Amino acid sequence: MLRDTLPARLREFRKKANLTTADVGKMIGKSDRTVSAWENGRGQPDADMLLRLCSIYGIESLSELVGENMSLPSLSTEELRLLSLFDDLNEEGREKVFAYINDLNLTGIYKKNDPSIMVSKEA
Repeated sequence: MLRDTLPARLREFRKKANLTTADVGKMIGKSDRTVSAWENGRGQPDADMLLRLCSIYGIESLSELVGENMSLPSLSTEELRLLSLFDDLNEEGREKVFAYINDLNLTGIYKKNDPSIMVSKEA
């Protein structure tokens, strides 16, 4: 179960990366106490934060971090960077991003890797 294995794996990969909890906290905008809490099973990072930790620790997939066979899409370095930038935005910044996307005319634009699926404004 993820809740049982994640804390030890977070600690293991942080140590392999030769980072302290303070180093990781500074890199992700959290306190060292938060990172320590995750590593001791007192809370869990959200999905976006797990992806950021993968990037910091040089891990290529979320399934490698959690140690379970998960069927998740692979994200490119650029996609991980965009997620990280979005995560760093305050609420006003996120609202502006969503407003901009909603204002775009997306009808007729095809999703990456699957031209049979069209993106529409309603999506």
